[in-house]
Amino acid sequence: MKASNGQFGFTLIEMMVTVAIVAILVSIALPSYSRYIEKGDLVNARSKMVNIADIIKTELVKKPSYLENKTEADFNAEITGMIDGDLKAKYTFTTEFIRQGKIKEEGPQKGKGYPVGIRIYAEPKKSGYSYTAWVSSQGASYSCMDGTRDENIAAAKKFQTSAPCK
Repeated sequence: MKASNGQFGFTLIEMMVTVAIVAILVSIALPSYSRYIEKGDLVNARSKMVNIADIIKTELVKKPSYLENKTEADFNAEITGMIDGDLKAKYTFTTEFIRQGKIKEEGPQKGKGYPVGIRIYAEPKKSGYSYTAWVSSQGASYSCMDGTRDENIAAAKKFQTSAPCK
């Protein structure tokens, strides 16, 4: 019988090269994957805000005075109840009334114009997230993704329709 001198398995150098290549690929792919996940979460948040805005729009068509005796704080709590826990864990949702007309002299809206619609914006809670979005019951819907985290949040809070929102 002949003795076999063949080598089986990998050398330490081959294994280290393989690990280094995998580490490089992961370091390239991970940021892209994180942005992909964040965009998906933002799409879900924006979709939910559009659904809520549509509900409010329907109520305003049925009863134009629907928002008249509500405060923004009460309405914010009501809307937060419409959003599922997964989205609430990732975003803070805030509502503001769209106002116009004469200033009211009494009631919860005293000193302000009449509410004729709402705007909702989503502010990311996670420090790694930087994308925001806002939606109005009058049909506007914007994602703010072109700036830094702080620029995107500030633009969404101002309901901006130009860069970094689109």
